[in-house]
Amino acid sequence: MLLKDHWYVAAWAHEVTRGLLARRLLGEPVVLYRSTAGDPVALEDRCLHRRAPLSLGRVVGDEVECGYHGLRYDADLLTLAAHTSSAAADRVEVTG
Repeated sequence: MLLKDHWYVAAWAHEVTRGLLARRLLGEPVVLYRSTAGDPVALEDRCLHRRAPLSLGRVVGDEVECGYHGLRYDADLLTLAAHTSSAAADRVEVTG
């Protein structure tokens, strides 16, 4: 039996870098990364807009930018801004 609100190992210290690391903890998707100060950060691996995995986005400063619409989240999972120059927007091509 696994209990919520208890300590569990999510990764080895060397695995958590400035890049995004997707993990599943207690059946929940989590994304791990380090802040610019080197502190580990763990967020739910879901964008609040369309529930896209944040782990498919990128780290910008101390924020995670969703690869789908470019919404950015800080360590408290607060939406900071939508950026039109996101990785997803850079891949969009309009033809007609």
